[in-house]
Amino acid sequence: MTAALDLAPDLAALRARIQRLEGAGAPGDVTGFGVPEPLRSAFPTGLRAGATYAVTGSLTLALVLLAEACSQGAWSAVVGLPGLGLEVAARMGLDLERTLLVPAPGEQWATVVAALAEIVPVVLARPVRLAPTEASRLTARLRERGCTLLLTEPPAATWSGVQATLHASPAGWRGLGAGHGCLLERRLAVEVQQRTGRRTRHHLDVS
Repeated sequence: MTAALDLAPDLAALRARIQRLEGAGAPGDVTGFGVPEPLRSAFPTGLRAGATYAVTGSLTLALVLLAEACSQGAWSAVVGLPGLGLEVAARMGLDLERTLLVPAPGEQWATVVAALAEIVPVVLARPVRLAPTEASRLTARLRERGCTLLLTEPPAATWSGVQATLHASPAGWRGLGAGHGCLLERRLAVEVQQRTGRRTRHHLDVS
């Protein structure tokens, strides 16, 4: 049931529906998410619940992280990506039956993300420029609700709450021989910069 939400969803009804489908506690009960094995040395305890991460250079990397959360049972939401290819996202492992879509939040971006933080534990969003006070309020709401936010582009300079930035760049293909063969996997080089300034480099193969 991939859903496109209005800007003023009935949060209580939607939260109750998700809980019935899960047969478990509220989405906010999730404490965090693991990451694909090649990134575990950078995130040994996974992505923190309530934290914000910037994922730049590749929407594919952002979808891989979101799909990993879904594989661990999480509902998710995608905000501000009207051109998202759902078939491709599904092939990468995103569970469309547990994904809520808000393709064009417009000026209601912060309101929409804050509302979704009430009902799902992870949100992927294309960021907009926010005033420092508005960004601080949203960061506090995410932390309070335990909702992990993945931003698909470099955040505006006023967004100071990023826990880590993951930047992906192409690093070749697997499956090609000497002028023959099929492209089986794309390799991404991923540089992770933690909030502390520590940088690490990794490689991730994506089907």
